[in-house]
Amino acid sequence: MDLQLRLAFAAAMVATVAAMKITNLRLRGARFDARFFATPLPSLATWEACPAWTASHARDAATRAALFALPLAATWVAALFTPTPARPWVAALAVLWLGEALGPLAQLACAPLGRRLPSHHDRPLAAPDLSDFWGRRWNTWASDWFREVLFRPLRRRPGLGALVVFVYSGLWHEAIINLPLYLVTGVSVFGTMMAFFLVQWLCVIVDRRLPAPLRRPFLFAAVLGPAPLFVNAATLRILGLSG
Repeated sequence: MDLQLRLAFAAAMVATVAAMKITNLRLRGARFDARFFATPLPSLATWEACPAWTASHARDAATRAALFALPLAATWVAALFTPTPARPWVAALAVLWLGEALGPLAQLACAPLGRRLPSHHDRPLAAPDLSDFWGRRWNTWASDWFREVLFRPLRRRPGLGALVVFVYSGLWHEAIINLPLYLVTGVSVFGTMMAFFLVQWLCVIVDRRLPAPLRRPFLFAAVLGPAPLFVNAATLRILGLSG
């Protein structure tokens, strides 16, 4: 059954990213680009900014994939043997390293397209505060899409724009993680993803009002504290960490 869940998750991811691509192309008035649709990037601007693929990119991607595989394996195993009540917090680290490993793997997979994709994350653990973590370092693949499709229409109301981004993120994760769990198993954890991202929105507001020395510790508290909302039963089953 967990295999069915993972396949449903993959299908939901492909479908939602395809919908994001189509929305982006329509807003830009751009033509269909087969190579762009073969990538995991939702924004055409991100694809157009990718440099040409070189041999050095191949070596770098292979090295980074191998390096990120080590902490990913370590945190995955640690989560598997962590008591169930505490498992989401350990598994959250596996989610982080999985995201880091996706970048070089996607770069290698998309090498035949002739361009080097950006890293999926941009050193999120080095973020000085929560705003930088979510705005610049986490899931850089989606950053341009958020700016073009969600932020730009609300550029005169940036606070509302930020809320829209977090609400969309919540709905997106409900669709690709919580909905497949319900369709495959009948188990409902609806609302947890939305709650996680709304908590993040509130924490970003708080973050901007904190003195600089407190922002980095607040970042880790804000992201890891509500981790069980994101690393819920559906996420754990997809990762093979449900026990």
